Amino acid sequence: MKILAKFLEILVKKLYKKFNYNKKVRMTLKDYEDYNDTTICYICGGELKGDKVLDEVHLNGKYTSAAKNECNLRLLSIYQ
Repeated sequence: MKILAKFLEILVKKLYKKFNYNKKVRMTLKDYEDYNDTTICYICGGELKGDKVLDEVHLNGKYTSAAKNECNLRLLSIYQ
């Protein structure tokens, strides 16, 4: 099972690198309201202060949620 998990991890990273290009973030009015109202990082659960950024799916530009910049970069590094 560990071999399969490692294989899938490598495959996902390769696919991400192959299709990694910045798409314009697509946000609805509800997304903007969510971003402005969010005070908790959806990744770590910590309080958002001056390091609030929006997180999006890089393959399609769809808004995910608000996050701390540090958490967002850490999450991105997993796929690189």
